Amino acid sequence: MATKRRTREQWQALIDEQAESELSVSEFCAQYDLTVSNFYLWRKKLSNDSQSLTKPDNWLAFDIPASGKRAGRSVGD
Repeated sequence: MATKRRTREQWQALIDEQAESELSVSEFCAQYDLTVSNFYLWRKKLSNDSQSLTKPDNWLAFDIPASGKRAGRSVGD
């Protein structure tokens, strides 16, 4: 039997459909001829992708004085 390759969009649609259905993951996968392990793999992969897009960067913005002097030292030390 040939392996059917699905796109990210197709996997996302399947994952969304399963979430909206009343079927367990096992039942849904059996109905759509999917392996449970691939379903969980893609669900995790797509969840991580969406979290990385919505997760704010952990950068802290601050202003640096333009004086050219460092605290406790003068220029040229």
